Formats: sequence, structure tokens, C-alpha cells
Amino acid sequence: MQTAILENESIRKMVLPITVEQYHHWLEEAGSIGEKTELLNGIIIEIMPKSPEHTYIVAELYELLRALIPEDLLIRKEDPLTFDRSEPEPDISIVEGKIKKYRFSHPDKALLVIEIAVSSLDIDRKKASIYAKANIPEYWLFDIKLKRVEVYSQPLEGSYRKKKIYNITDSIPLKIGKEKTINLKEIF
Repeated sequence: MQTAILENESIRKMVLPITVEQYHHWLEEAGSIGEKTELLNGIIIEIMPKSPEHTYIVAELYELLRALIPEDLLIRKEDPLTFDRSEPEPDISIVEGKIKKYRFSHPDKALLVIEIAVSSLDIDRKKASIYAKANIPEYWLFDIKLKRVEVYSQPLEGSYRKKKIYNITDSIPLKIGKEKTINLKEIF
């Protein structure tokens, strides 16, 4: 297996990280890497294929949130956010401004980031530190297998100080605009 080599700590230390600029060059100009990738902490990661359940939940959540957020905010689906050493493509992000603001660059901040994990729970949990370093106020991680959501908040120095678990019978407060709630039964 290709990734087995990375299980060796001494080899992991020899991995050469790349910058966001190099990633963009390889992605856009050189065409030497596929589009199904993310840059996470200077390392190119292949994005997991999306299951029908993943696609369904992203679509449901997108439509629900689109109806709830103020008009001066933009909801994005599977689009990049550009940070210092990372360019993740969260399943959903809510950013300030209109789409024209991002014609020539991806957003470098968001009000809320959401990942839906069917088979990517480990990597999506690792993304919490990336989002915390970028000072994203809240990160929601949907665990599809357990039908629950991990909500991370209060970023400080590269980690979230608060984590709360919401189960299928709960509602998550949406703290954007006038506070509303997301009923998880509507999504799961």
C-alpha cells in the first residue's frame, strides 16, 4: 500500500511540505496533480470519493442553511478556503460577502465550516486544528455512522477550547445572524 511508508515516523519527517503557491502552480498551471486533492498542513491529500449518503446530507444541509443565513453571507459547497499552509475544501462553508468578491482568490476565513464524514472521520478530526489555526469560530463535524455532530468552538492558538456532541434528537444552534436551530432529525 502506498501510504504504509508514511507510518514510519523517520520517513514522515523527510516528507517535503509544499506551499499554497506551489500547490496552485501544480494544480492550475502544470496540471501535474488531480483536482480531487486538498492541501493540508503542506501535504497534498487525495479527497475520498463521495457516497450517495454523503452527497444527500451535504445537499440537505446546504438547502437548509441557505434558507437560514442572512443575504449578505455566501454559502459554499465543496469549495476551497485558502489558509497559511492549507487549502481544504470543506463540504460546506459560510463566508462573508458575495461570490464576486472571490473571483480571483478563495476566501481566507469563514464564519462556519462543516465536514460530513462517512469514511473520513479521522482526517476530518485532524482538520479541526487547521480550522482553529485559521480562527474559524465554529467547525461542525457530522459523524454519519453514529448519527451525531461534533461542534468545535472557541479557537485559540491552533485548537478549539470547546467541543460539544449533538445527537440525532438534538438541535444545533446556528449562531450566524439571528440565532436559529438546525434540527438533526431533518438531516439524518
